[in-house]
Amino acid sequence: MNIKIIMLFLLCIALNTAAAQNAPLPTANPAPAAPNAEPAATAHDLKTLELQFQEKMLDLRKETLDSQQETIAWWLGWIALLGVILPTVFYWRERSTMLEDLKQSIKQAEEYADKTESYKTETENYWHVTQIYKEEAETYLNKIKEQHQISTDITDKIKKMSGFKSEPDNSAEQQAAVQAAKDLQDNRNIPLAEQLRAHAIVLSDQARNYAEHEQAFYAWQAVIQHSPNDADAFFQAAYHAQQAYQSGSREQQSVWLPHIEQGYRQALSIQPDNYWAANNWGIALAHEAQALAQNNRLDDAFNQ
Repeated sequence: MNIKIIMLFLLCIALNTAAAQNAPLPTANPAPAAPNAEPAATAHDLKTLELQFQEKMLDLRKETLDSQQETIAWWLGWIALLGVILPTVFYWRERSTMLEDLKQSIKQAEEYADKTESYKTETENYWHVTQIYKEEAETYLNKIKEQHQISTDITDKIKKMSGFKSEPDNSAEQQAAVQAAKDLQDNRNIPLAEQLRAHAIVLSDQARNYAEHEQAFYAWQAVIQHSPNDADAFFQAAYHAQQAYQSGSREQQSVWLPHIEQGYRQALSIQPDNYWAANNWGIALAHEAQALAQNNRLDDAFNQ
C-alpha cells in the first residue's frame, strides 16, 4: 500500500515538473505561436490533475483503512479463537494431569489396600500360630507341673532319709529313698539342688572306703552351697567326714576334724532336736579323745 502512495506522489511531482518546463517564459514581445505547436498546460489542467491526485490519495487511504480494518478484524478473530482454544487446551491439560494424579492415587490406594489385606492375613496367621503355641505351651506347662509333682513326691521321700547314722541303715524306707535318688540324679526337670541331693544320696549309699566317703562329703558340700539351711545336708557332710576320719591315716584325720565339728554344729543349730547329730558328734569327740590319750595328751583328751 505504501509503495502505491509513493508512486502516485512521484507521478504528481513529475507532472508538475513537466508543466513547469512547458510553461512559456514571459517576454516583452512574445513570439507568435506556431501554427502547428501543441497548446501549453493551463492552470485548469493542473487543478484537474491535483484533484485527480487527491482522489487517488483518498482511494489509497480508504484502501489502507480497509486493509487495516481487515488486519485488525483478522487479529481480533485469531485472538478470539485463541481465547477459546487456549482455555480449552489448558482445561484438557489440567484435566489430563488431574486424571493421571487420580489414577496414581487410586493405584496407591489399591496397593495400600492389598498391603493392608496382606497384613491382616499375616496377623490372622500369627494369631492362629500364637494360639497353637499357647496351647502347646499350656500342654508343656501341665506336663511340667505333673513332672514337678512327681519330683516333689520323690524328693519328699528322699528328705525323709536322715542319713546313715553311726551304722548303715538297710531299712525299706532307706532303700526306697536311695532308689528314688538314682531315678532323679539325671533328671533335668527338677531343680539343680535336688539333682545334687540325689547324686549325693547315691554316692552315700555306695560309700565303703576312704575315697568314696570323701566323694560323698564333697557331694553334700555341693548341696549345702545351694541349700545353706539344710540341716540334713550338714549332717550328711559331717557323717562322711567322720567316716573318712575313721578310715584315714593319722595325717588325714587332722584334716577331717574341723569338718566333723562344723557339720554337726550347723545341723544342731538349724535342727536342735536332731539327736543323731548330737550322738555322732559325741562319738567323734570320744574317738578324738582316745587318740589323744594314746599319745599321752591327757589334758587335751580331758578338754575334749
